[in-house]
Amino acid sequence: MRVLNSNFYTAYAKRNMGATRNRNVPCSTKYFNLTNLPNYKTCLYFLHSNSHNTAFGGALSLKKQIDRLKPNQLPSQEILKKATAAIANPKNEQTLFHIHNAVYSPLSNCKTLDEAKILYPEFKDVIDAKDIEITPSDHALTKIQRGDFEGLTIENLSLMFLKNFYSKVAGICDKEKWFGLSSRAIVSIAEKLNITRLDNKYISLYVSSNPATRNNMSKAAKLYYKHNPQAKEEQSKNMAEWFSKKENREMHKQKITRYWEDPAARDAKSQQLSEYCANHPESAEEKSKRMLEYYKAHPDRKQKDIEAAHKVAWTPEANEKRAKSLKKHYEDPKAKKRQSENGKRFHENNPEFAQLLSKAWHQNEDVINVMKKVAQEEFTELGRILAKIRNGEPLTQAEENCRLAYLNRCRELYPDMDKKINETFSKLWQEFKDSK
Repeated sequence: MRVLNSNFYTAYAKRNMGATRNRNVPCSTKYFNLTNLPNYKTCLYFLHSNSHNTAFGGALSLKKQIDRLKPNQLPSQEILKKATAAIANPKNEQTLFHIHNAVYSPLSNCKTLDEAKILYPEFKDVIDAKDIEITPSDHALTKIQRGDFEGLTIENLSLMFLKNFYSKVAGICDKEKWFGLSSRAIVSIAEKLNITRLDNKYISLYVSSNPATRNNMSKAAKLYYKHNPQAKEEQSKNMAEWFSKKENREMHKQKITRYWEDPAARDAKSQQLSEYCANHPESAEEKSKRMLEYYKAHPDRKQKDIEAAHKVAWTPEANEKRAKSLKKHYEDPKAKKRQSENGKRFHENNPEFAQLLSKAWHQNEDVINVMKKVAQEEFTELGRILAKIRNGEPLTQAEENCRLAYLNRCRELYPDMDKKINETFSKLWQEFKDSK
């Protein structure tokens, strides 16, 4: 079975309405009851179908949307030009939906075909319907000539087809937008008028990147789960079954790896998370509370997670990477201010934190002795730098480099330093939380 259009509702229609080859089957939400949305297997089939490669197209960045399209699948070079300019902007939030509308929305204001050809060079070879010979075998054109379709005439036919294909991005199965014409008639007329239709993959990415489409799908899914509470259980069961197969796990792993190997994706996600936390400071506390409740109910899982985290988090390579990341983060004035405000708010709400951290250090005298020795023998300026930090004074770049070099030297002499302090503090903090 082949998915003709990459959208959720067409997948539903194909599976539940028998739309295997009939392109006239209506696929929008108004044609079926939202409480009877497709089950999880339908969704899974759609998302992992090999007949298209646009699953999750709406969630992709503009760059990845464009990368999925070959040059001949783009309707014009203007789309590529505007998309390239938008991608170059670090704060870009546009998708293919916005880029396409920006290029082709002026088409809807054109009064004649000649006016459209002036605006869009890609339409230069489109034939005016008035100039083609209509024979009795051209049933649809004969009906149009007779005036059987309200609002559609031979005089405006070419322009109306261009507007529907490019400005409205109307699917050929949507009879309302096509004045009641059948999909077969639409394709035939487009060929006679020498109109190039938009590529199916392009349309799929355009539709799925429409914010309204994504919102409608989200509402529909929520409504489905509201009326089908057992669906969550079925979803978990089917997902576990899907992940039980090695080839599926490998495919999922490769997809995640490809995403996080992209520096732009990592930076975008980091920025998104930072902005969310800044706008929702209560989210961190809420998440911490949920995690504490979960670990309290599952102590074995807590220990496994701690061991797994320490295994990868406190290696020399990880420490160096973390130091570089923090340095880059604190070079941003906004990040410094935000971190300062968050830290101040946290310590005001948790005065015991500083006390327990100090206690954790004093319970590891061997670590303190190493750090003191390094400071006295190799970093004589450290005392002055720490005094500036305590007084809230900003450090120069040289002082910041000295502080980082000192910490790296301590970790070099005592590789388990961070791990030991964190384990001690985590234990003390957990005991304090449990006692409240």
